[in-house]
Amino acid sequence: MTEVILASASPRRRELLNLLGIPHRVVPSGIVEDAVEKETPHERVARLAEAKALGVHLPDTRNALIIGADT
Repeated sequence: MTEVILASASPRRRELLNLLGIPHRVVPSGIVEDAVEKETPHERVARLAEAKALGVHLPDTRNALIIGADT
């Protein structure tokens, strides 16, 4: 089975994965979540979700499913 990594420290996202019975590892990305001038809310959450996932992409996560999310 592919390892699932949650690139977030969100207790709610951990809870959702647990409720779904999905084994996972939590690896917070630690990215800075500053807004970018003239960025729409949709653009911001998409950018942050991608940055979180890419921020935890390490050699030992090469075959993992990394979940980056933002609200």
